[in-house]
Amino acid sequence: MGELLIKEEGLYELNKINLDAKYNSRTLTNLAKEKFKGRTDLVVLEIGVHAGQNLRDMWRNLNPAVLIGIDCWDIMTDLPDRFILETWYRCHGHPEIIIIKGWSQNVAKIIGLQFDFIYIDGSHFPADVRIDIESWLPKMKKDGIFGGHDYNMDGVKQVVNELFPNANNDGAIQGSDWWILT
Repeated sequence: MGELLIKEEGLYELNKINLDAKYNSRTLTNLAKEKFKGRTDLVVLEIGVHAGQNLRDMWRNLNPAVLIGIDCWDIMTDLPDRFILETWYRCHGHPEIIIIKGWSQNVAKIIGLQFDFIYIDGSHFPADVRIDIESWLPKMKKDGIFGGHDYNMDGVKQVVNELFPNANNDGAIQGSDWWILT
C-alpha cells in the first residue's frame, strides 16, 4: 500500500499523488531557468505554495541551493491541512527546500536572505498583493527576477500596474505571469 497519514479531519492518501505527473512550468520559471542556467548558488522564494506543484517544479528546473516556500494555508479552504501535507509529500527529502507556514509579511521580517528569484502567487486582494511586493522586493539581489502569477486577476493587475507602470511596455507580462528584472 502507499504512505498514509491520519488526521482528525480524515484520512489522506498521499500515495495517490503522482510526483511524476506532467506539470506545465510557468512562464516565469522557464525565464528563470534560461537566465540562471548553470548556476548552483540560487536562492529562490515562492509565496503562495498551495499544494506544492509549482514549488516542486521550480526545484526540478532551477536546482536552487535554497528554495523557500511560504503559505498561510488558513483562509483558502476548509482543508488547509491537506494542502500542507501535499506540499510536504512533494518536497520532503530535499534539505534545500524549506517550507514555512505563516503570513508572508511576518516571515519577511525574520528572513535575512537575499534572493535571486521571488515568485508571488499568494492572495489576490490588492492590499495583500501590495504587502507581498513591498515586503519582499527589498530582499532581491541585483540582477534577479521578481514577479508573480495571476496578472489576469483584477487585484494583482491593479497593484502591479501601479507599482511597475513600465512592466507591460517592457514585455514583462506574458499570459498570467508578470515580472521585473532587479
